[in-house]
Amino acid sequence: PGCRAAPRYAYRAAAILERLVDGHLTRGRLLDGCYDAGKDLAVRHELVWGDFFLALGLAALTGLTAIGDA
Repeated sequence: PGCRAAPRYAYRAAAILERLVDGHLTRGRLLDGCYDAGKDLAVRHELVWGDFFLALGLAALTGLTAIGDA
């Protein structure tokens, strides 16, 4: 029941979300996403899955949804 490293993972996840919101979010859009760096394709763009996973992460952080227990 539970992972001993869970608090460390939660702390790191919150730090990543904070960095994304503070440095890459503007007018509700997550900017600077990268589709394929190897091909230099769509680097530093808004990507829909980036917006989705940012919203999911923020919802989990604030308790609006549970992740991983289902």
